[in-house]
Amino acid sequence: MLTGLLIGLFVFIALLAIPVTLKFRVGSQGLTENEFEVGWAFGLVRVQIPAEGGEPERREETKKRKRSGGVSKVPVKLISNRAARRRMFRYGGDLWRSIGKRDVMIRIRAGLDDPADTGQLWALLGPISAVFVNIRQLTINLEPSFLGECFEFYGSGFIKFNPLRILSLSLGLLLSPVIWRAVRESR
Repeated sequence: MLTGLLIGLFVFIALLAIPVTLKFRVGSQGLTENEFEVGWAFGLVRVQIPAEGGEPERREETKKRKRSGGVSKVPVKLISNRAARRRMFRYGGDLWRSIGKRDVMIRIRAGLDDPADTGQLWALLGPISAVFVNIRQLTINLEPSFLGECFEFYGSGFIKFNPLRILSLSLGLLLSPVIWRAVRESR
């Protein structure tokens, strides 16, 4: 019984150690078809996932979501904790370095109903977009739209990652004493 369990665990871990590739081309407007291709076991298994082109949300649905309030303040307080924030940035950096990227391009155009709100959003995203310019494996363009509410997205590229590495990094973050302490303090 124990031997079978250990063999099963070993096989599961070995399967998680095999890299996964993702080739994608997606967009919210203008594409007739979004394309996803997932590869596993060094290309032996390839699955194409067809997805229809996205269509913009209706305003009634957006308004309903805005009214269904009750957003937890725990994430905001967690980010305001300096030690937890450093640990999450370290996790983000480790995660970024563990993922192989090639020809990844993302373009986001966003605007809110009120141009003043769009300006505040851009005040937050503008400096972040300046940081993206220096990243070699990735091209990200963030554009504000002051003409009204809109969200347009286009992305394409090739990504390769090891699920076991992602799992170990995520468990390291979730089991970090710094994060647990910050969660306790934020409640």
